[in-house]
Amino acid sequence: MKKRSGDTTFVLLLLLVILIAGGFFYWKYRQDGGTPVFELLKEAEVEPVKTDYQSLIRNFDETGKVEGKIHVGDYVSYTPKGESSYPLGKSNTGADLSQTVERDTNLKWRVLGLSKDKTQLILISDKPADGDYVTFKGIDGYNNIVYVLNDICDTLYSNPELGIARSIKLEDVQAYFSPDFDFASYDNGVTKYGETMEYTLEDTMRYPAIFEKETGQTIDGKEGKGLTASEQKNIMNGAKKASQNLTVKQTFWKKELQASDFILPIYYELFMSSEKEYYLATRCTDTTKEYPKFGEMRIRSGLVSGDALYFKPGEVMNMSYLRPVVELEMNLKVDMMNKDSSGTETNPWVLEPATSTSTIQS
Repeated sequence: MKKRSGDTTFVLLLLLVILIAGGFFYWKYRQDGGTPVFELLKEAEVEPVKTDYQSLIRNFDETGKVEGKIHVGDYVSYTPKGESSYPLGKSNTGADLSQTVERDTNLKWRVLGLSKDKTQLILISDKPADGDYVTFKGIDGYNNIVYVLNDICDTLYSNPELGIARSIKLEDVQAYFSPDFDFASYDNGVTKYGETMEYTLEDTMRYPAIFEKETGQTIDGKEGKGLTASEQKNIMNGAKKASQNLTVKQTFWKKELQASDFILPIYYELFMSSEKEYYLATRCTDTTKEYPKFGEMRIRSGLVSGDALYFKPGEVMNMSYLRPVVELEMNLKVDMMNKDSSGTETNPWVLEPATSTSTIQS
């Protein structure tokens, strides 16, 4: 049978197309350093996702050495959504007058570190809050300072969608001390830190009510349990008196700190760089030969110290500023590829909820 010329032309054109396509893929193979053709086709199928939401904990680097991570001292975009003011009655502070504490809207927020259980990222305000002093006095000042400081910060600086605020406490600072730093060697000239002094005279055995709940403190031979010096579950008022003896543990200490006293110098900057003094939500007791002193801890110009609120001669009025910290919600994410979010003061990290519709990596 005679072959038709149309069939021959079709076959030739098909062969030509195959030769051209083969040449292109061979050239592309060479240009990509020998990448197999099927891999090139696979890569061309999907456009890479440019948004990379990753968890705060996964991206936190405490050493500050890993590039592209969230580091201690980084700035984070955080806006409180609590009340703008806090009415503070004198019955809860022992002060002579009632007070109103206003939110400082100019605070910026920096990364402090992880919670003790490593599940939450904690922020600290870039400085103590501006505004009026917060005043505490005497027995009820000691009784309630921890609760009141935490409640003020919670009310003014929390954001239900992002995190819960509280006052900074002594443990927040101690957590980042260098292993070589020894505050426990403090000696007030009568008693060393952690040692006890017994008082038996009638006018030396009066104490604030919350004292009997503090772990390690002893009244008439019965040791208190339930509260550390930085804990308080509810408001308490008034004083009590031991009938036989009051055994008081020395928990107050003071020392001027240096950058080398911390595991990283950035912690000195975060805690100590402000010239404004601020409260730590931590009670303390200082033992002298004559009587015990009941007071509060604070930081002032690089010095960890404290001031008495009550002792045998009478009640003392103390004034200082707030320093809030925020424990962020566990499920928050941060877009690590956002050019406008890099952890600097001018471009802080931007927090995102875990329910973002973008690709999320845990």
